[in-house]
Amino acid sequence: MLTGLQLKPEKVKAVNKATYAFVTFSCQEDKEEALKLLNGHTKGQVLRTKLAKPVEDPYTKSLALKRSQEETDGNTQEAKRRKEEDSLPVEERLNNTVTPPWNQPYEDQLSTKQTNTREFLRNLSKMVRRNIGEMSPWLKQQR
Repeated sequence: MLTGLQLKPEKVKAVNKATYAFVTFSCQEDKEEALKLLNGHTKGQVLRTKLAKPVEDPYTKSLALKRSQEETDGNTQEAKRRKEEDSLPVEERLNNTVTPPWNQPYEDQLSTKQTNTREFLRNLSKMVRRNIGEMSPWLKQQR
């Protein structure tokens, strides 16, 4: 029916066992044209059209809820960190996200990286020893 009337719906959502459906259009002009054409259209039954409120995106809703909870708490570390971060210039926030040690001297960056790598390898060898006992002599030899 929608294509017969030269309407361009983006999405049609029919509700089970209901006498109505939701139709989404890509632009305001298409929506207004559909409202005019479909209102009072008869093919067995008279159609009535009206605008429906858009459903809020669940992801956006959950983010807003988290933010409002943090603001009411006010003293959480995450809220404080976010407030400080928001006050920084965009370039600095980007650098902090992409390369956190960007403002440290290169030698300090290398030593931190080396320490983290050694710690990772220690933990890995412990896990391997714990899970695969027969590799223990090989691990000792590799040290």
